[in-house]
Amino acid sequence: MTAAFWDDIEPLQRAPWLGRLFAAALLRERGKSRVHLLCVNSGARAVPRLRLKAADPVSKILFWLEAIVSAAEQGLRDHDRWLLARASREAGLKGRRGNSHLPLALDLALARPIVTAELLAQELGVSARGGGRIL
Repeated sequence: MTAAFWDDIEPLQRAPWLGRLFAAALLRERGKSRVHLLCVNSGARAVPRLRLKAADPVSKILFWLEAIVSAAEQGLRDHDRWLLARASREAGLKGRRGNSHLPLALDLALARPIVTAELLAQELGVSARGGGRIL
């Protein structure tokens, strides 16, 4: 298992979690994995590392199962936070014109982590200046 290899050698002692990110990038580049490795890594950062350093394989398997559970719980918390943010922003959109681009801009902002004026202009079909105003 590549992730266990990176945990054993710890390429950077000050950031041992970085080895798992390197392993995930390597597996993704070689076409061995497409998704979820970053989520599992973030879950692994939340779990105490004592089980990972244990010699028996059962402890290591329990560590990774805890990491997956922790990542899933974090994902659910993030999802609830995004729904709450959407609901609070939609309340501010009431009373707008029917042809306003703000609801579409809100959907785009929640779907992508980084939104620029150029991206808004391209996705909403408005000018670059209009995208900047919406932003």
